[in-house]
Amino acid sequence: LIGFRTGDLHVKYLNAGGRTLWVECASTRREQIALCRSLFSRYGRCWVGAPKKTGARGVHALVDESFRFLLNKPDRIPPWILGSENSFAAFLAGYTDAEGHFAVGSARAELAIQSYDWGILSDIADGLRRFGIGCIGPWVVARPHSFVNANGYSNRKAVWRIQVGRQEALRRLIRLLRPYVRHAKRRRDMLAAERRLVQLMNRRKV
Repeated sequence: LIGFRTGDLHVKYLNAGGRTLWVECASTRREQIALCRSLFSRYGRCWVGAPKKTGARGVHALVDESFRFLLNKPDRIPPWILGSENSFAAFLAGYTDAEGHFAVGSARAELAIQSYDWGILSDIADGLRRFGIGCIGPWVVARPHSFVNANGYSNRKAVWRIQVGRQEALRRLIRLLRPYVRHAKRRRDMLAAERRLVQLMNRRKV
């Protein structure tokens, strides 16, 4: 939850002095909408808004103060998460659900994560290396206001990227993430990447 919140959720108190939290995210992807609903619908009222002009739909949830740990959006990964492989894996899976992308080609597979969060990506890269998973980055893929999307929105800050593409590193990463990835498309793509790695290894043995 902390990883997913860091990447893609907005959380605040519904009213000043109140005890109800408002949780919100917006997406054009049905898998993202389904994930948000599955995370919070069992704990309070949860609903999906009408599509905006961009096609994105907002998912809104009202939950109690037991979720106040989500109020803070960290700019670095807390040490207690970095100090545990299981906690780090769960955080990274949540952040990957929000910001990651598994790419599968005829001769490769990789995980790339892009966001504005240099501190988070830097800590993820350090954590991966600490647990024996090689990666590259973070590096800048877009300077501030260097592109405008189809809806007219420009990137307000630099966009950073990390990437895991070496076969053995990606295999280790998938084993780390497998118990925790919840986003339906992300999970399908992750398993497709794993199958491609097996195929590539088999080709080398022939």
